[in-house]
Amino acid sequence: MIRKKHNILAVIIMLVTALTLSSFTLFNSSVEIDTTANRVYKYITAEKLLNDFSKDSKSAQAKYNNKFVLLSGLFESSDNKGLSVMDENFKAVSCTFDKNITSNLKYSFKDNIAVYGKISCTFGKPELTEVRKVIDAPVVRSSDIYYTLDGTVFDKSASVERTLNNGRIKYYIPSGWKKIEADIVKNDLGIIEGYQYVLNKTPGNTSEVPESLFVCYFDKELLKTTSDIKSTEQVEKAIISNINPDEKIGTFPSANITTYYGARYQYYSGKYQRGAGQAYRTEYVFQPDGDNGILMFLYLYPNDNKYLSEVIMTTRFTEIVS
Repeated sequence: MIRKKHNILAVIIMLVTALTLSSFTLFNSSVEIDTTANRVYKYITAEKLLNDFSKDSKSAQAKYNNKFVLLSGLFESSDNKGLSVMDENFKAVSCTFDKNITSNLKYSFKDNIAVYGKISCTFGKPELTEVRKVIDAPVVRSSDIYYTLDGTVFDKSASVERTLNNGRIKYYIPSGWKKIEADIVKNDLGIIEGYQYVLNKTPGNTSEVPESLFVCYFDKELLKTTSDIKSTEQVEKAIISNINPDEKIGTFPSANITTYYGARYQYYSGKYQRGAGQAYRTEYVFQPDGDNGILMFLYLYPNDNKYLSEVIMTTRFTEIVS
């Protein structure tokens, strides 16, 4: 199905060689790039949210309903079911606890707080449901900033845009990633369009334990028969087989998920291991681009990965432009 079998994934094969791995085993497992467990929350103030609903309720509902946010404001009150956050004019947003949240909150009236949750519009006004966490309000100086539950911050206005397939694929990386980025083709790592990010070489990190993210685009022109791109699952399995031709792939995929932001991902989990020593997990995330090709994220990481939230942010802000 795929032509130039020994060259197509040269970048991945070189990675395996560089790690001097003595065995390579694919296995089915729960996925790390889990968009349900690791949601991305847009920062917004209670004042901004309430003002938008006051100006145009219908438009605000279309904009905010079912969106995940980190809502900041002033603490009003709480009970065992939830709390309320208000703006400076004492207008409040009701917030309902997720089942994993307790009501033991150590906040006083008008304390600055921020609440992770999902906006639900009821009778023309916003409420925050599925509250996962309550924190002290962060200091924010951007209007386009996002958080994960572990506190990782992504300022999209300060991020760096990258494109693949003549601009059809667009994604964003933290500005600091420019120093750990390698263009696969320009650096003679392989013939596949894309980039490698050596996460353990992020500025300030001196770890020698490999952790990398690859963002690659597989054009249908790499297939022996271009129409085979319609057999998405078979192409994805062929890509994995190109990495290790001797591997007998078991149940495929490991997971098939339509995310809360509309993207459809097909996953496969694997494992690299140096004999009886350090094991490294791999996670393939495939996203089809119609009949044009396939976008693939490949995340290689140790068991105690340190950059999962940054990887989650990068996948979250990837767009396939129609």
